[in-house]
Amino acid sequence: HAFLYSGGVMNDLGTLGGWGSYAYGINNQGQVVGTAQTAAGSWHAFLYSGGVMTDLNSQLPANSGWTALTRANSINDAGQIIGSGINSAGFTHGFVLNPNA
Repeated sequence: HAFLYSGGVMNDLGTLGGWGSYAYGINNQGQVVGTAQTAAGSWHAFLYSGGVMTDLNSQLPANSGWTALTRANSINDAGQIIGSGINSAGFTHGFVLNPNA
């Protein structure tokens, strides 16, 4: 499992219902991004913030052109997230999520 080490304590970030998770990036606010397995066995990009792991796929608007966001690689201090996913044509591409766009 992905974890966050803070104040001398390792905090398990959990999963999205599956067996594992991996963290790849953290910003100065302590927000963590990565990939986690769902109960169905798929790997989805996540954002961990305020003690909660959120599946970034749940934040996609309808008809966004994405089938699945599979991995979040990095997050900056403005909350912008970069990663990769599968578009509606079945190809893997990079993405940038802008929290206030």
